[in-house]
Amino acid sequence: MLTTSTQISIISYLFDAFPPPATLSALTIAASLRLLVAAAIPLVIIQDITALGGGWAYSIFGFIATAFITLPFVGYIWGSEARAKSKYNKDQMMGMEVKMEQRTDGDTGSGA
Repeated sequence: MLTTSTQISIISYLFDAFPPPATLSALTIAASLRLLVAAAIPLVIIQDITALGGGWAYSIFGFIATAFITLPFVGYIWGSEARAKSKYNKDQMMGMEVKMEQRTDGDTGSGA
């Protein structure tokens, strides 16, 4: 459950932080990194279990997972500052401001 919330928060951040053409690239890199980590875990865990024993080997992966659980909270607290500093976000925000001005100046959509 918690790893799913971490993954969803990262995907949401990538959608917000990058303009539409770059979002696909960012999501592809994030998915590739997730797959590489998933491929490396079985290679590492067998050696860890034999060298450290089951308790410590599984505890190490638990500690790593606990560290990643904090990512949604970090994104919630400092995400807006990071998006404001992004060079991609400035162009996207300017486009949104123009669209909002057009929406308020133009048709209200009431059909009357």
